[in-house]
Amino acid sequence: MFLKNLRNDDLVPQINQHLDNGNEYTKYVICSENVELYYKQTDCIDASKIYKINLADKHITSHPEVSRNSLPEQLTSINNFFATHI
Repeated sequence: MFLKNLRNDDLVPQINQHLDNGNEYTKYVICSENVELYYKQTDCIDASKIYKINLADKHITSHPEVSRNSLPEQLTSINNFFATHI
């Protein structure tokens, strides 16, 4: 409640706008269907402009756990980028 009106609650319109104006490189979103609120938000992002990685991991039960439980996926994406652009 304390941050109400100080920041945007819904960033999806901004994300979609940036995707429209962005470069041609593949964009990735790492999420988990176990974190229902944020997973539903990723469904609102233009799917033709992102590659969505859904981590259906039983150890992920909250949003902060997505990052720490997706290190292999993050490193694979970074390595793939460097392998194809260097």
